[in-house]
Amino acid sequence: EEEEEEELFLVGCKAPQLLPVMQQAVLESTRIKMRTVADSRCVSPNYDNLKEILRLRHEMALLLGYKSHAHYIMEEKMAQNPEIASNFLSKICLQLKPRLEKDIEQMKKMKKEETGNQDPQIGVHDLSHYTHKMKESLNIDENALKIFFPLNHVVSETFSIYSEILGLSFQELTNEKSVNLWDKNVKLYQVIDSEKNIIIGHFYLDLFSRDGKYGHQCVVPIRPSFYDNNGNFVTPICAILGNMTQPFGDVPSLLRFSEVSTFFHEFGHVMHTICSKSPCSLFSWAWPIVPWYGGVEQDFLEVPSMMFEQWISEKNIISRLSSHYQTHEKLNNSIIDNIIKNKNLFIGSDWSRFIAMGTFDILLHSSLPPYTFDGQVYTKLDELWNDMIKKISFVHPIPNTFFAASWYHIIAGYDAGYYGYLWSEVYAHDLFSFFKGNCLNPEIGKKFRKCILEPGACKDGNEMLLNFLGREPSEKPFIEEIL
Repeated sequence: EEEEEEELFLVGCKAPQLLPVMQQAVLESTRIKMRTVADSRCVSPNYDNLKEILRLRHEMALLLGYKSHAHYIMEEKMAQNPEIASNFLSKICLQLKPRLEKDIEQMKKMKKEETGNQDPQIGVHDLSHYTHKMKESLNIDENALKIFFPLNHVVSETFSIYSEILGLSFQELTNEKSVNLWDKNVKLYQVIDSEKNIIIGHFYLDLFSRDGKYGHQCVVPIRPSFYDNNGNFVTPICAILGNMTQPFGDVPSLLRFSEVSTFFHEFGHVMHTICSKSPCSLFSWAWPIVPWYGGVEQDFLEVPSMMFEQWISEKNIISRLSSHYQTHEKLNNSIIDNIIKNKNLFIGSDWSRFIAMGTFDILLHSSLPPYTFDGQVYTKLDELWNDMIKKISFVHPIPNTFFAASWYHIIAGYDAGYYGYLWSEVYAHDLFSFFKGNCLNPEIGKKFRKCILEPGACKDGNEMLLNFLGREPSEKPFIEEIL
């Protein structure tokens, strides 16, 4: 018999193509091959470029009278300096350690059963695979559940939920004759304050992947909010950039549950942008990738959207976001209960890896090489990165790779700021404690809009938290949730 010709697939490194391979490829060699390519992107020449960027940043900080770039860049953040940020990461890391050890042991057990290896190591190429495999065993297979999350329904219901809680309405303008859009799949909406019946801003949805498009899902501000020279308020405009799968034939775009959560999160950024009532553009919503200076403190930037993302752990919210693309049937209660019960699956591993990355970022921007970590001195960035990932998250990087060579955060404005995601997550949980079990309470929503969304950067993050909470913010709700 003639041998069957091997079928080959061309797979890219953007998340919609990379993630399914990392999740579902049973052969470890396939996952290693894919992860090696992904984590080796741009190593040459970016390794040397990164070293030069770090040198120049440090030199400029010294010229400005600062001890380091990290001290310079953190002066206007909630954390104020790298010592406080580093201590924060170390404190959370220590509290996470029992959960991390449990997660790694569970993954080793699964790998042992799958491969027969009696003493397996967990590598970066294993994380998505065994998370996916565990979800399958718990009847929360994201790929199988996609049929319940057609994009159009998720978007429509997300609008409805935010509308109820924040007192807003959304009107599509895509087909208006005066509207010019950059792609046939882009949509434009105006946002109306339901109580005052006035337009307070606009946003674009650009959700589908296409060649040459920015690969990260995010919100990009296009016009800040401010008062012009005539005293007229200029309303903000922003856009959500996504990389979701296009409809195919009679099948609409279907989302994994993680994509539903991400969209809900990103729409929180839209609401932060649109609801801001900043008198000047400097204090309008922005983040470091945009070409103007300003915006809220970077380590507060994610607080509102991360708070809204917590709603995806509420049963009534998940039910509303679900609708079978053919029958319109809701996701059944047992599956929803399973999703909620296991929402923190391998959370110790996830956040520990993040802490390793945040610690690497701060260390790089706190001095010039050599760098000292865990009593060892490093002159090579890739060796420092690999050891930090291994020692903090207990996960083994693939030899001769260097993910940070294509890690855009530390170049595109999150230099000495990556810790801010976890910082924001902690305080988002504290805010959510007021909504938990009562997400659609319009009175709490009205207070949240007034105290957290409307000020923009006119008030410090700590002041906004105090105004809403009525007390000092706490780490307790976050720690209780993950442990």
